[in-house]
Amino acid sequence: MTITRTTSFIGLVLALALVLSGCDSTVGPNGPSDQDAAPLTLAFQTTGSTSSGANLTAQSSVLDDNSGNSITLTRVEIAISEIEFESANGRADIEDGPILVDLPLDGGPPRTIIEASIPEGVWDEIEFEVDKLERDDPAEAALLDETGFPEGFSIRVEGVWTPANGPERNFTFLSDLDEEQEIELEPPIEVTAESPKTINFVVDVDSWFRQSDGTLVNPEEGNEGGRFEDLIEDNIERSIEAEDDDDIEVEGRITNLTGSSLTVRGTTFEVTNRTKVEGDHGITLTFSDLRVGDKVEVEGREDLDGTLVATEIEWEADEVEVEGLVDAIGSNEITVNGITFLVTPRTEIEDDDGDISLSDLRVGDNVEVEGFFDRDGVLIADEIEREDDDVDNEVEVEGLIESLTDNSLTVNGITFFVTGQTEIEDENERPIAFADLQEGDDVEVEGFRDTNGDLIAEEIELEE
Repeated sequence: MTITRTTSFIGLVLALALVLSGCDSTVGPNGPSDQDAAPLTLAFQTTGSTSSGANLTAQSSVLDDNSGNSITLTRVEIAISEIEFESANGRADIEDGPILVDLPLDGGPPRTIIEASIPEGVWDEIEFEVDKLERDDPAEAALLDETGFPEGFSIRVEGVWTPANGPERNFTFLSDLDEEQEIELEPPIEVTAESPKTINFVVDVDSWFRQSDGTLVNPEEGNEGGRFEDLIEDNIERSIEAEDDDDIEVEGRITNLTGSSLTVRGTTFEVTNRTKVEGDHGITLTFSDLRVGDKVEVEGREDLDGTLVATEIEWEADEVEVEGLVDAIGSNEITVNGITFLVTPRTEIEDDDGDISLSDLRVGDNVEVEGFFDRDGVLIADEIEREDDDVDNEVEVEGLIESLTDNSLTVNGITFFVTGQTEIEDENERPIAFADLQEGDDVEVEGFRDTNGDLIAEEIELEE
């Protein structure tokens, strides 16, 4: 079998057509007699961590943290080889190495690296090598000459490191990571000649250069002998996942819940002992902790019998943002613009000079507070920032409408009055009337406190 080796070009889709034959020692998932071929596409894409909000731009990814550090990634390359699919009954080897993958950093579609054929059947694992390129292998030597990639390394990252309050400087990060990556497909995928499959290797580049608290580190300190070498290498190994092109994501409120399923936005997912359940803001949860009305993001996939199975459930807290003057301060709480927040050891408090403590704040200070409601409905301060300049007198709240009157609505215990100037929109940003709202609707409300001490709603938007 002839295998064409492929190199990467910035901004272009990479493709390599392969046909599996007996010389690959390929067996099907049901044994050696399985000869039918099914089309399969493998692609790479990048994604940013939601905690940091990576910003994908034209040819770069801009990463930042709460300390004011930032990294602009302009090129990320990974050398891989020896891609194979496995099942309980066999494996399919795709001997195509080396491949130099130039990860897309433009927020566009996944970048295809291989278009192949694979025996029909059910597959539950993908393996491939992150492979440092050496000149003692003729194919790797040819790829080194063709691309200018550095010998002895498997990963190259280029960009700009800008430390907080410091000058920006260009960097090159190189890794000689040489390790097999095993990715389980949960649930397994079924490929047939009639239903082509696309598998995306999703690389969370946003996590590579971060400490556990989310603080960015200088990528050059991850080079050989650097103090962050082991940290970054571990981050890279954990950052690669595989997604079936048939994966389904649904975000919204739980409308129905049983001991083994949940329904969100009309879509019912079965839950198994392999379903991963996560909480927002460091809150640890299990499936039994979820309730009807909780806001969640569910990722799932159709099982072989057509059942939609949840692979991951993330509980999302209702959030509150308040800007204004400090009304009162206690030993573990703060009241701003009439809204009281609990302050915990996890609350980040800072001013223009850096980190401060709750005891450094004073009544009358101008502050911005970001918080969330925990599982018991307690409003927790996530971040407090003291400002030297005046801040806007604003309150933003997410949640379900608990009650309605002729001229007010209450969301998460906070009551807003509605006037003729209040803008109200549906999920598609189309104007609606206040009378169209109902108790139980999921909304985001933005308002301000007037001179009488009342909260006035400026905008009300129905959430999807």
